[in-house]
Amino acid sequence: MLKIETENQIIEWEFNGIKILSALNSSWTLLKLKQHITNHKVSIDDNILSVNNCLIINEYTMLANLLGWTKSSQFLKNLVLAFDVNSIINTDKLDEFLQIVNLNSNNLVNFNNDPVDLIIKNFQIDKEIKIDEKNFKKILDCYKTTNKKLTIIISNCHWFKFDLIKKHLAFFNFIIITNSLTYIGLNSSELEDCVAIQNYKNDWYEILDLGKLILYIEKELNSLFNQEKLNKYLSSNLFENWEIFRILRKIF
Repeated sequence: MLKIETENQIIEWEFNGIKILSALNSSWTLLKLKQHITNHKVSIDDNILSVNNCLIINEYTMLANLLGWTKSSQFLKNLVLAFDVNSIINTDKLDEFLQIVNLNSNNLVNFNNDPVDLIIKNFQIDKEIKIDEKNFKKILDCYKTTNKKLTIIISNCHWFKFDLIKKHLAFFNFIIITNSLTYIGLNSSELEDCVAIQNYKNDWYEILDLGKLILYIEKELNSLFNQEKLNKYLSSNLFENWEIFRILRKIF
């Protein structure tokens, strides 16, 4: 269950590892969600979300900010677990060097062999690289764990496709915010993980029954409509299916 406590109401949505929020103003929706997370008003299965247990990604996110090049960085901790950083150091040469600088004393100069410190002090990270599809996949691999799931919030990234996260649902919780469902590569059955948000209001609509949605579109079009046609719309440019887009915009 995904639970959000707003100023005026408590919203609860069924949650199976992913929820897609379709909103005309995705930036506003992300801002409100971040505010609720900061105030500890968002939870997944009774686990409160905070800045420490979720990643927030939008089109302006820099890779350096996401990784966090500090001792507390979960990315660096996972890197140390995956690779023995000390193995890149020539310990024999290091011992020889310490003997010289210590003047045969064992405690004049000591070597800090903390692997995270070694990485931070000897490697630099480019702060100008934005997150994209390629390095997003690497981020998922770095943060993957069999322990408590990390929640990743992705807002209106032009490179994001639903296929990127399908195989990672066992390791992460995802909240996707988008201003157009056609951009993220959904099929019709996955619409049941969607919520339509009416921006600047407290109105929201969760799609619980795909059949009823298809009947609604059919009624609005005043012509036969089915799941195959809905899939075609979701996989194409919205201008090729403007009438369906117009109808769905009444609820999305």
